[in-house]
Amino acid sequence: MFKNVKSQQDVHKLIEDCANIDYVLADEVSACVRDTDGQKYLSEMRNRTLEQIESMEHAPWIVINGVRSALAQSDLKTAICDAMVGDKPDYCYEPTPAKVNVVFHYSAQDSKVQDYVLNELYPHYRNLEEIVDLDVVPFGLTEIKTNEDGNYTLICDNGLNECRVNLIHGCLYNEYYHNDDDPVSDNQEEYDGKLQVIE
Repeated sequence: MFKNVKSQQDVHKLIEDCANIDYVLADEVSACVRDTDGQKYLSEMRNRTLEQIESMEHAPWIVINGVRSALAQSDLKTAICDAMVGDKPDYCYEPTPAKVNVVFHYSAQDSKVQDYVLNELYPHYRNLEEIVDLDVVPFGLTEIKTNEDGNYTLICDNGLNECRVNLIHGCLYNEYYHNDDDPVSDNQEEYDGKLQVIE
Protein backbone atom coordinates (compact mmCIF):
# COMPACT_ATOMS: atom_id res chain seq x y z
CA MET A 1 0.00 0.00 0.00
CA PHE A 2 2.92 2.34 0.56
CA LYS A 3 5.64 1.52 -1.94
CA ASN A 4 3.74 3.04 -4.86
CA VAL A 5 2.23 6.07 -3.14
CA LYS A 6 3.45 9.42 -4.50
CA SER A 7 1.94 12.56 -3.03
CA GLN A 8 0.45 13.73 -6.33
CA GLN A 9 -0.21 10.37 -7.99
CA ASP A 10 -3.64 9.76 -9.53
CA VAL A 11 -5.65 7.48 -7.25
CA HIS A 12 -6.86 5.17 -10.04
CA LYS A 13 -3.30 4.84 -11.39
CA LEU A 14 -2.20 3.96 -7.85
CA ILE A 15 -4.76 1.13 -7.69
CA GLU A 16 -3.55 -0.26 -11.03
CA ASP A 17 0.12 -0.04 -10.01
CA CYS A 18 -0.56 -1.88 -6.75
CA ALA A 19 -2.62 -4.48 -8.59
CA ASN A 20 0.14 -5.16 -11.12
CA ILE A 21 2.85 -5.47 -8.49
CA ASP A 22 1.04 -7.09 -5.56
CA TYR A 23 -1.63 -9.20 -7.28
CA VAL A 24 -4.54 -7.23 -5.84
CA LEU A 25 -7.66 -7.09 -8.03
CA ALA A 26 -7.85 -3.45 -9.13
CA ASP A 27 -11.50 -3.64 -10.27
CA GLU A 28 -12.66 -4.90 -6.86
CA VAL A 29 -10.76 -2.20 -4.99
CA SER A 30 -11.98 0.53 -7.38
CA ALA A 31 -15.57 -0.63 -6.92
CA CYS A 32 -15.12 -0.58 -3.15
CA VAL A 33 -13.78 3.00 -3.26
CA ARG A 34 -16.66 4.20 -5.45
CA ASP A 35 -19.33 2.34 -3.48
CA THR A 36 -20.62 2.96 0.05
CA ASP A 37 -18.53 -0.03 1.18
CA GLY A 38 -15.40 2.12 1.15
CA GLN A 39 -16.99 4.72 3.43
CA LYS A 40 -18.29 1.92 5.68
CA TYR A 41 -14.78 0.41 6.02
CA LEU A 42 -13.27 3.82 6.73
CA SER A 43 -15.97 4.41 9.34
CA GLU A 44 -14.95 1.09 10.95
CA MET A 45 -11.33 2.33 11.00
CA ARG A 46 -12.60 5.52 12.68
CA ASN A 47 -14.29 3.45 15.40
CA ARG A 48 -11.02 1.60 15.98
CA THR A 49 -9.25 4.96 16.24
CA LEU A 50 -11.64 6.49 18.80
CA GLU A 51 -9.91 4.96 21.83
CA GLN A 52 -6.66 6.63 20.72
CA ILE A 53 -7.98 9.84 19.17
CA GLU A 54 -8.04 12.00 22.32
CA SER A 55 -4.33 11.53 22.88
CA MET A 56 -3.36 11.09 19.23
CA GLU A 57 -1.27 14.11 18.27
CA HIS A 58 0.10 12.99 14.90
CA ALA A 59 0.49 10.07 12.51
CA PRO A 60 2.05 7.59 12.49
CA TRP A 61 0.82 6.62 15.96
CA ILE A 62 2.15 3.25 17.14
CA VAL A 63 0.38 1.22 19.83
CA ILE A 64 2.14 -1.80 21.31
CA ASN A 65 0.22 -4.15 23.60
CA GLY A 66 -2.44 -1.48 24.07
CA VAL A 67 -0.10 1.40 24.96
CA ARG A 68 1.24 4.14 22.66
CA SER A 69 5.00 3.73 22.18
CA ALA A 70 7.09 6.83 21.49
CA LEU A 71 10.16 4.62 21.09
CA ALA A 72 8.52 2.71 18.23
CA GLN A 73 8.40 5.94 16.24
CA SER A 74 12.17 5.90 15.79
CA ASP A 75 13.19 2.35 16.73
CA LEU A 76 10.42 -0.18 16.13
CA LYS A 77 12.71 -3.15 16.53
CA THR A 78 13.83 -2.18 20.04
CA ALA A 79 10.29 -1.24 21.07
CA ILE A 80 8.95 -4.64 20.00
CA CYS A 81 11.84 -6.58 21.49
CA ASP A 82 11.54 -4.65 24.78
CA ALA A 83 7.82 -5.50 24.94
CA MET A 84 8.37 -9.23 24.56
CA VAL A 85 7.82 -11.63 27.41
CA GLY A 86 9.99 -14.72 27.56
CA ASP A 87 12.81 -15.70 25.27
CA LYS A 88 13.67 -13.42 22.37
CA PRO A 89 14.70 -14.41 18.83
CA ASP A 90 18.18 -13.91 17.45
CA TYR A 91 16.99 -10.75 15.70
CA CYS A 92 16.57 -9.21 19.16
CA TYR A 93 19.95 -10.71 20.17
CA GLU A 94 18.36 -13.43 22.23
CA PRO A 95 16.16 -16.56 21.60
CA THR A 96 11.38 -17.00 20.74
CA PRO A 97 8.60 -15.24 22.63
CA ALA A 98 4.86 -14.82 22.66
CA LYS A 99 3.65 -12.49 19.93
CA VAL A 100 3.73 -8.76 20.55
CA ASN A 101 0.57 -6.90 19.54
CA VAL A 102 1.36 -3.83 17.40
CA VAL A 103 -1.35 -1.52 16.05
CA PHE A 104 -0.22 1.01 13.44
CA HIS A 105 -2.50 4.07 13.16
CA TYR A 106 -1.75 6.16 10.09
CA SER A 107 -3.00 8.38 7.30
CA ALA A 108 -2.02 7.07 3.89
CA GLN A 109 -0.48 10.09 2.16
CA ASP A 110 1.37 11.62 5.08
CA SER A 111 5.04 11.81 4.01
CA LYS A 112 6.22 11.00 7.55
CA VAL A 113 4.05 7.87 7.52
CA GLN A 114 5.50 6.78 4.17
CA ASP A 115 9.06 7.28 5.44
CA TYR A 116 8.24 5.36 8.62
CA VAL A 117 6.75 2.42 6.74
CA LEU A 118 9.65 2.16 4.30
CA ASN A 119 12.43 2.67 6.87
CA GLU A 120 11.01 1.13 10.07
CA LEU A 121 7.79 -0.84 9.78
CA TYR A 122 8.32 -2.83 6.59
CA PRO A 123 11.98 -3.91 7.06
CA HIS A 124 11.58 -4.85 10.73
CA TYR A 125 8.21 -6.54 10.24
CA ARG A 126 9.75 -8.81 7.62
CA ASN A 127 12.29 -9.98 10.19
CA LEU A 128 9.91 -10.08 13.15
CA GLU A 129 6.76 -11.36 11.42
CA GLU A 130 6.71 -14.63 13.38
CA ILE A 131 6.61 -12.85 16.73
CA VAL A 132 4.52 -9.77 15.90
CA ASP A 133 0.73 -9.61 15.62
CA LEU A 134 0.54 -6.49 13.45
CA ASP A 135 -2.66 -4.62 12.70
CA VAL A 136 -3.01 -1.45 10.63
CA VAL A 137 -5.65 1.28 10.90
CA PRO A 138 -5.72 3.60 7.85
CA PHE A 139 -7.53 6.56 9.36
CA GLY A 140 -5.07 8.89 11.13
CA LEU A 141 -6.65 12.22 12.00
CA THR A 142 -9.38 11.99 9.35
CA GLU A 143 -12.74 13.46 10.30
CA ILE A 144 -16.03 11.88 9.21
CA LYS A 145 -19.10 14.10 9.18
CA THR A 146 -22.54 12.58 8.58
CA ASN A 147 -24.65 14.55 6.12
CA GLU A 148 -28.42 14.96 6.37
CA ASP A 149 -28.85 12.41 3.55
CA GLY A 150 -26.96 9.81 5.59
CA ASN A 151 -23.80 9.93 3.44
CA TYR A 152 -20.42 10.85 4.82
CA THR A 153 -18.11 13.78 4.19
CA LEU A 154 -14.43 12.99 4.77
CA ILE A 155 -12.01 15.70 5.89
CA CYS A 156 -8.28 14.91 5.80
CA ASP A 157 -5.31 17.05 6.83
CA ASN A 158 -3.68 16.64 3.43
CA GLY A 159 -6.77 17.11 1.27
CA LEU A 160 -9.35 15.04 -0.57
CA ASN A 161 -6.82 12.80 -2.32
CA GLU A 162 -5.54 11.60 1.06
CA CYS A 163 -9.13 10.69 2.00
CA ARG A 164 -9.46 8.69 -1.22
CA VAL A 165 -6.19 6.85 -0.58
CA ASN A 166 -7.35 6.10 2.98
CA LEU A 167 -10.50 4.65 1.40
CA ILE A 168 -8.34 2.47 -0.86
CA HIS A 169 -6.37 1.26 2.15
CA GLY A 170 -9.60 0.56 4.05
CA CYS A 171 -10.90 -1.50 1.13
CA LEU A 172 -7.60 -3.36 0.74
CA TYR A 173 -7.60 -4.09 4.46
CA ASN A 174 -11.14 -5.45 4.39
CA GLU A 175 -10.62 -7.58 1.28
CA TYR A 176 -7.14 -8.98 1.81
CA TYR A 177 -5.52 -8.29 5.20
CA HIS A 178 -6.85 -11.38 6.99
CA ASN A 179 -6.99 -13.74 4.01
CA ASP A 180 -4.19 -15.92 5.36
CA ASP A 181 -5.30 -16.07 9.01
CA ASP A 182 -6.73 -19.58 8.70
CA PRO A 183 -3.81 -21.97 9.33
CA VAL A 184 -5.64 -24.94 7.83
CA SER A 185 -6.83 -23.20 4.66
CA ASP A 186 -5.82 -24.92 1.42
CA ASN A 187 -6.98 -22.07 -0.81
CA GLN A 188 -4.28 -21.72 -3.45
CA GLU A 189 -5.51 -18.22 -4.28
CA GLU A 190 -4.42 -16.96 -0.90
CA TYR A 191 -1.09 -15.32 -0.13
CA ASP A 192 0.48 -13.45 2.77
CA GLY A 193 -2.25 -10.86 3.14
CA LYS A 194 -0.62 -8.76 5.83
CA LEU A 195 2.69 -8.45 4.01
CA GLN A 196 1.06 -7.77 0.64
CA VAL A 197 -1.22 -5.09 2.10
CA ILE A 198 1.73 -3.39 3.81
CA GLU A 199 3.70 -3.50 0.58
